[in-house]
Amino acid sequence: MEIVGHVRMKKTRVILSVVIILLMCFPMIAFPSEAHVVAAVGDNQGAYLESVEYLVIENDLQRVLSLQNGSIDMLIGYLPENYFDDLAETEHVAIETQMNYGYGQLIFNCFKYPLNESSFRRAFAYALNKTAFAEPYASIYAPYRTQQLAHDALFPKINPLTAEGSLPAIYYDEDIVAANQTLDEGGFLDDDGDGWREAPDGSDFHVSIEVPVGSYFPAMAQIIDDTLAAIGIEGDGRVSDYYEYMDRVELHGDFDIVYHRTNWPEYIATIPRNPLTLDVEFLKHFTSDKYMVEDYSAPNWVNTTYDYWVDSFFNASSKTEMEEAASEIQHIWFEECPTVICHNIVETVAYRTDKLQDLHVNQVGEFVFPWSSYFARLADAEGGPIGGTLRIGYEEEIETFNYMRAGKQFDSVYIYMESSRDLLEHLQVTLVNIDENGQYIPWLAETYTIENKDDNPAVPVGHSRITFELRDGLKWSDGSDITANDVAYSLNYYRDSAQYGNPVGALFEGMVAAYAPSSSTFIAEFSEPYCHLRLSSFAVANIVPQTTFDSVGTTGWESWNPILGADDFVTGGPFQLTSHTPGERTLLTYNPYFFNLVEHTTPAVIIGPLSIDIVGGSQGNTIQWNITGADPGSYTIYRDQSVVDSGDWEGGAIMTSIDGLSGGTHNFTLSVEDAYGKTSKHTVLVTVSSSEIPLVPLIAIASVAVIVIVGALFVKKR
Repeated sequence: MEIVGHVRMKKTRVILSVVIILLMCFPMIAFPSEAHVVAAVGDNQGAYLESVEYLVIENDLQRVLSLQNGSIDMLIGYLPENYFDDLAETEHVAIETQMNYGYGQLIFNCFKYPLNESSFRRAFAYALNKTAFAEPYASIYAPYRTQQLAHDALFPKINPLTAEGSLPAIYYDEDIVAANQTLDEGGFLDDDGDGWREAPDGSDFHVSIEVPVGSYFPAMAQIIDDTLAAIGIEGDGRVSDYYEYMDRVELHGDFDIVYHRTNWPEYIATIPRNPLTLDVEFLKHFTSDKYMVEDYSAPNWVNTTYDYWVDSFFNASSKTEMEEAASEIQHIWFEECPTVICHNIVETVAYRTDKLQDLHVNQVGEFVFPWSSYFARLADAEGGPIGGTLRIGYEEEIETFNYMRAGKQFDSVYIYMESSRDLLEHLQVTLVNIDENGQYIPWLAETYTIENKDDNPAVPVGHSRITFELRDGLKWSDGSDITANDVAYSLNYYRDSAQYGNPVGALFEGMVAAYAPSSSTFIAEFSEPYCHLRLSSFAVANIVPQTTFDSVGTTGWESWNPILGADDFVTGGPFQLTSHTPGERTLLTYNPYFFNLVEHTTPAVIIGPLSIDIVGGSQGNTIQWNITGADPGSYTIYRDQSVVDSGDWEGGAIMTSIDGLSGGTHNFTLSVEDAYGKTSKHTVLVTVSSSEIPLVPLIAIASVAVIVIVGALFVKKR
């Protein structure tokens, strides 16, 4: 069985190891005394598509064939590696890898001697060829990648605060010279001449590095063997049962070094994955006391300087303090290596390129944007950009539209399903959003301000608050207004239902009040002096209309089962649910009331002749096109594929002269692009006859003239 994450088999173990509040700091932060106006999102940005259709295709081969023959447009999710080559060779099919928020790492047991010596851990990081170590993983999950998978920094690559690229050195490729020098300086010497280094106290030691049983892990184990041998360390890489050795890690049992593939926050089984949350709470897992979460520190590592900077990070009062702390944290980790971070985690997306464009998630292949279909558009050749349907093939059924538990039950734990997650993202709307570069952008909120007692006497001592001003004209999918009261209702429900097991409520620790003093203003208050890190925990939660959960109350969050056409299933995202056939298909269509929707217009209708015949040399000949059904934009007229006229179209008919043409047939095409980029075309064939008298009539006239002349002479002679 392929191991792709650490899912606990017992609920108590899950709670012990992953009770985490998903938070994220980001550069779009307003600090005390600053009414920080965030950059405006461009008007009418998406969605261009008419609809998105999810088709359940359980068989891997059938999903691949469906993409190859054009029955579907995109595949998302795990795909066996044996299909990649066939897809790569298929015309109009592209394969792309996207960075996820996580990485593969080797965890050292710092309780053990001499693994507690930082010189040993740092030397191993120098000696390990991370590029080669990632190849077995990449061969299955990203064989056609373009980005570097090797990684050094404690923050994943897609986190805006990552120190990747600014650390003192790079561990990507092996540096045996630096590794041996580091070991020598640390006192790891071969004093007895047996070919293996001893610990600094002169004792022999052996290191076991465990990796999971699976298709690509044995190759990783061999790389580990080669690495240890190259630096004179007696040890081995071995495959072991993943769950068994992670039990030992979590319970602080016996282990040396283990491989763990971490993906935040998706691997947290008790909390539905929110793709807008870039988790930094994992920093607290490795601290010694104050931030220890249930004594869960996998590497058993203690560093008071690290603790200081983690404390500074979570209590920073300015962006500068936060960034300084993030940098120091990552530099300490890089030098101390309590875990050696090896490679980024990716997922593969395969899609067609013939009918839709801009379907790929982003330009650089480094971040999975929550709404890949938000920017997708119909190709120009298909009459785009407005319209068209994106058909996505999934192997899993959409089991529920309750986003608070969108998953399937596994040993009393909800495993968040990818198909449910991706579909529901199209329907949801939040105070802030995240772009393809991992940066937070305004969404329902247009501005926000963070204040404490020093800034506003009305704020209680030791508290802070964030005030959001909503955009004008926000609407739900039924056309009713989205107000700050809806925001307050939604967030209070999540907070209050947390005590009854609602996992979304885990995002709201410390929020003591959420209220709307007006229809356009929402205020959240927290029991801490600075709350900028809280912003992305609750500001990325789905907002729903007031009364949505009234029928189930805070205790019935799990039983809420929205269905098509129900009053409590009004949504605010760029798409809305149109139809659902269990086990077969789910259809979403664009939400006409979405605040940032691209205008969906009817294509221009061009009425004109199909052909015109004119005599060469004649004057006053024109083509007139009458145009209806579109907002004014621009036009271009082509004659035999060459542009002869262009300009702004302000409505009404468009005319062009066809005088002065040479004899023969000419092709005149009018192309009209409306104000929203939709193009319509109309072609007229113009045939020009010669202005000279034809040769046959001249011969006839000459013959008549000869007859007349001869006849006249004959008469005269007589």
